[in-house]
Amino acid sequence: MEKIKIAHIIYSLGTGGLENGLINVINGLNGNKFSHVICCCSQSGELQNRLNRAVPIYELKSRKHDITLPFRLAAIFRRERPNIVHTRNWGTFMDAILAAKISRTPVIIHSFHGFLTNQGFPFRRRVAVRFLSKWTDGIFTVSKDTTERWISINNIPPDKVKTIYNGVDTKKFHPPLDKAKQKEKFGFCPNDILIGMVGSLTPIKDPKSFIKAVSIIAKKINNFKCIIIGDGPLMEFLKRLTSELDIKEKVVFKGRQNNTSQWMQVMDIFVSCSLLEGMSNVILEAMASGLPIIATRVGGNLELIEDGKNGLFIPVNDPQALAEAILMLINSEDLRREMGTSGIKKAENEFNMEQMIDSYEGLYLDLGKNHINRK
Repeated sequence: MEKIKIAHIIYSLGTGGLENGLINVINGLNGNKFSHVICCCSQSGELQNRLNRAVPIYELKSRKHDITLPFRLAAIFRRERPNIVHTRNWGTFMDAILAAKISRTPVIIHSFHGFLTNQGFPFRRRVAVRFLSKWTDGIFTVSKDTTERWISINNIPPDKVKTIYNGVDTKKFHPPLDKAKQKEKFGFCPNDILIGMVGSLTPIKDPKSFIKAVSIIAKKINNFKCIIIGDGPLMEFLKRLTSELDIKEKVVFKGRQNNTSQWMQVMDIFVSCSLLEGMSNVILEAMASGLPIIATRVGGNLELIEDGKNGLFIPVNDPQALAEAILMLINSEDLRREMGTSGIKKAENEFNMEQMIDSYEGLYLDLGKNHINRK
């Protein structure tokens, strides 16, 4: 059997959950069945270094409203002759679908990985999505919540849109053998409770609420520290805020890290304050690492967390509720351990990497099997 060739269209390969997911899919798919090419509409990025095989990467360096992009993509498709074009999110949707049609690529798949606002899409975008979706052979999102919203907002037939959950590498993300030693290795006191947050420092992730919650906690107890992994436009604002709230000694900003799995092994509690979520990779990673989760009741979080079992839900933009949830877990080692154990089981049984790869493989084989002899 000849290999099915997939052209993956993405904005860039910078650090992010969507980009990390693409790398996981390529690395996990059977190399005897599939080959790949990546087209970055902007430029590549540091995650290309995680690829475990040789994959051609094209950098289109497109600008806003770049009318040449569909034609440049079509030229690549004619050269590479993929059996499937897989577009991801709105940033690649229109241009890549037009390019696939121009180049007569047999199969077009689109995946949507999360909304950026509660308002959904502007009217013109909804019209474009509704029209161009007719040209796709398959559409999927990463959570049932996102699937339902996508169908409702864009008025797409329900049988057109499927759900494929993200998966977590439980061989990489797992609890440490000795947490106290891991804390010492990273320069922390073994007796301190470490509360972690991982993600881009952007308004949609609402790190401001986390900082405000820390200031509330600091007035009541002292044996804790907070670790923030990630970078973004709010970094300097958040650092100033910690100074203004007199909690600078309690919050450690570590920026972007390539060893997130090791950092999660020093944490005791994981927090996500996001205003919106599709399917959070970092929550999955924290679950697999044995951490109790405190998260906002939004999007795909409701499919990951069972309130009171493997984590606690809080309202969005509510530092007081977040502080109370953190204090509850700080004050109960047994509850932290029970929730952490429940999270590990849920990650292993429902969201493991193998299940995700099997779902992608089934999709690509089902849609691409009749087009593997493309000349």
